[in-house]
Amino acid sequence: MLSKNNKYFMKRKKIVFLVGGSGLIGKEVEKILDTKFYKVINLDIKKSGRKHIYFDCSKTDTIEHNLNLITRKYQVPDVLINCSYPIAGDWIKNDFNNINQKLMKENLECHLLSYSIISNFVAKKMRKKKRKVRLFCLVLFMVF
Repeated sequence: MLSKNNKYFMKRKKIVFLVGGSGLIGKEVEKILDTKFYKVINLDIKKSGRKHIYFDCSKTDTIEHNLNLITRKYQVPDVLINCSYPIAGDWIKNDFNNINQKLMKENLECHLLSYSIISNFVAKKMRKKKRKVRLFCLVLFMVF
């Protein structure tokens, strides 16, 4: 539990961008952070939580544009937590018995590129606002 003695305690709420906040891990992170100390903005394609914004991080060519719009509305975040799993192409239509190397490569590249673009964009904005850069990325891969 957070207290007034906690080094992150401030008079204003900390803004948290939670990318992938509608997933299994994201929902739990949001429950923990959704207190009087944090304002959690869930950026995901699935709706969940109090503050949800549709955000498709698998469309890597539009990430920066969409983050610009979001930061204009909600300010630059104090914390970025990325626990998304962007999916490329036909990944979701396959099971692990018929995934080929090309599809695996596309999905992996989409995932890593998305994380890099989001982290780089938010870190630059945080530095510009003279905020400490707090980025937490949970990279999840499943290979059978």
